[in-house]
Amino acid sequence: MTTATAAAELDFYHEKTRFKGIFGWIFSTDHKRIGILYLVTIISFFLVGMAIGVLMRLEMLNPENTIVTAQTYNTFFTLHALL
Repeated sequence: MTTATAAAELDFYHEKTRFKGIFGWIFSTDHKRIGILYLVTIISFFLVGMAIGVLMRLEMLNPENTIVTAQTYNTFFTLHALL
């Protein structure tokens, strides 16, 4: 196998697109990149939902409004359910 043949075989793996950087990831049609984007999104939403849930449970430890107001608690409750 020559160097030109090896380069031609490896050229198949390079995605030919006009976008570079973050836009290359966002507008990609490569199934591996799309899978990585799904995983990053799922983990991000999980961490935000978990943080909101922890804040809600910390608020329920004490009978008074110690961390957030009642309106903010209701907002957290709804966001936690949506996430």
